[in-house]
Amino acid sequence: MVGLAFSGVAAKLIWLHTLGPFDELRLEIAENRRFETQTKGARGRVVDRNGRIMALDLGRANVAVDPSYLAQKNTNVLDVCRFLSRHLQMDLAMVKNKLLVDNKKYTMLKRAVPVDVAERIRDQRIKGVILENVTKRYYPHKHLMSHVVGFSNYHGTGSLGVEQTMDTYLKGKAGLRIGVKDGRRSEVYGHREMEIAAEPGNNVVLTIDQYLQYHVEQELARAVTNYHAKGAWAIVMDTRTGDILAMASKPDFDLNEYGKTGEEVMRNQAISYLYEPGSAVKPLIFAAALNEKLVDPDEEIDCEGGAWYYANAVLHDFHGYGILSAADVLKKSSNIGTAKIALRLGDAVVDRYLRQFGFGAKTGLMLPGEQTGIFRRHDTWQKISITRIAIGHEMSQTSLQVLCAINTIANNGFRVKPQIVRRIEDAEGHILHAFHPQVVGQPIRREVARHMQVLMGRVTEQGGTGRRAAMEKYKVAGKTGTAEKVINGQYDRRKNIASFVGFLPAENPRITMIVAIDEPTTLRTGGVTAAPVFKRIAVRAVRILNLPPSPPQEMTERASR
Repeated sequence: MVGLAFSGVAAKLIWLHTLGPFDELRLEIAENRRFETQTKGARGRVVDRNGRIMALDLGRANVAVDPSYLAQKNTNVLDVCRFLSRHLQMDLAMVKNKLLVDNKKYTMLKRAVPVDVAERIRDQRIKGVILENVTKRYYPHKHLMSHVVGFSNYHGTGSLGVEQTMDTYLKGKAGLRIGVKDGRRSEVYGHREMEIAAEPGNNVVLTIDQYLQYHVEQELARAVTNYHAKGAWAIVMDTRTGDILAMASKPDFDLNEYGKTGEEVMRNQAISYLYEPGSAVKPLIFAAALNEKLVDPDEEIDCEGGAWYYANAVLHDFHGYGILSAADVLKKSSNIGTAKIALRLGDAVVDRYLRQFGFGAKTGLMLPGEQTGIFRRHDTWQKISITRIAIGHEMSQTSLQVLCAINTIANNGFRVKPQIVRRIEDAEGHILHAFHPQVVGQPIRREVARHMQVLMGRVTEQGGTGRRAAMEKYKVAGKTGTAEKVINGQYDRRKNIASFVGFLPAENPRITMIVAIDEPTTLRTGGVTAAPVFKRIAVRAVRILNLPPSPPQEMTERASR
C-alpha cells in the first residue's frame, strides 16, 4: 500500500510536468505571488518665515508579527513576548494576546515606532516579526502655533490649519513598486519588476515668526491665569504687507496628540469667534466722518453728562462727560459723542464705510474656519441702530476683521489682505509660488489716515482709555474695546470680551496688533486687561523685528500733552 501511494504521487508529478496544465498553473502561481503597491512620498515641511521647522515627516517603522510562523520557528515564544514588550513599551499581557493567536498570518503590534527601537528589534533577527518602513508626521514644538500649523491625520491628509489649506502642495507624489512575494509575504528583492520612486511634497514657508509667536503665547497664557479668564487670543500683523507675524489662541493643544483633543479647543478663536467689537469700531466712524468732512477734531460736542435719550432709548457713557472736543470724544471713548458723529453720516454712509473696512465679509486668510461675521444691511436697521452700531453693537465680527479694519488706518488708508503663507518651495528650495502683498481697497484718503494715526495716538496718553498700552521709546496708537456677551438674546453684564487694538510706532506704523481676553473675571475692561498684554507683546516684538523707536520730538510732544 505504501508502494502504491508513492507510485500515485510519482504519477501525479509526471503528469503535472509533462501532460498537465503546466502553463495555466504557472500563471496562476505567478499571479498569486505578484504584488503591486503604491509607495508614499514624504509630506513637505512647514517652516516659519526664517526657516525654523514647525512640521516634518520622520522615518518610523510599523512592527507586525506572523503568529503562526513565529511559533514554529522560535523555541521560546514567551521570551520573544518579553523582549517586544520591553522595547515597544507595551503591556506584556497585550503582547502575549497578539503573539499567541493561532492561524493568523499577520497581526499589527505597534505603529510608528522610532527608528532606533526598530533597529534593535531588527538586530535580533526574530523569525516571524515584520518591520515595515513608514513615515509619521511630527511637530517638534508641540503646542506652539497649534491653530495655525494644524495637523495631518492618520491617513496623511491635512485636517486643520495650514496643513489643511496647503494639503495639495504638502502631499508627496506616490510612487509604484511591482514585485514578487514569497510564501511568508516578504518581498523577493531579486525579482522586483518595477520601481518608480515616490516624490516628496513641497515645503510651505509661513509669515509667522516663531520667536514672536512663542512670546505671544506666553503672554496670553499669563493673562488667562491672572484674569481668571475663559480664554484669550491675539494677532500681530505687518502693517504694510498684511503678513501675520503671530497668531495665537488659548487654550491650545499638542499637535502630536491631536486625537486626544476636543473640537472646541481646536477652534482658532482669532478668526472664528464672533463677538460685538464694542469701542474698537469708534475710530472707523471717526475716520469716515473726517473723510466726508463732517467733523472737525477741534469742534465741541455735548456728551450730555453721561446720559442721552435718542429714539426713546437712553445711551450711557462709562464716565459722565459734558462738553468735549471731537478729538477727546475718541480719546475718552465717549459713546454719546461717537453716536452723534455717526448721525451726521447717516445709515447708508455708515454701512458703506464699515463694509469698505471689511466688515461682513471674510478677509480671505488661508486658514480654515474663518467666519464671515454678522453685519446687517442698513435698510434693515431701526432708527436707534446707527447709534449702537457706531459703538460696536448690533453686529458681530472676528478679531481678524477688526484688526484688518484698524490696520487700514495704520497703512495710510489702504486695506491689505492678511497673509499667513509667504511662499511654496520644492524639496530643493526652488520657489514655486510666492504670495505678494495685495491691496483690496482704500476706504479713506491718505491725509485722513495720517490724521487718525495722530488722534489714535492720544488714546494711550494720560487721560486716554488705553494709557496702559503706552511704551517708553515707542509711540503707540490704538483703541480699547469692552463688549458684553449676548447670552440667549440678552446682554450678560457678568461676561464680556475685553480687547485692545493698535499699532506702532504711531508716526510710522510697522506692526498692528489686537489682543482679546474672553470673560475676564477680576478686571474686565479692555484698557485694564488687554492693553497691558498688548504692551508686553509689543516690547518683545520691537526687539525681535528690530524696529526703530519713535523720533525724540514725537515722544517729547507726547509727554508735553
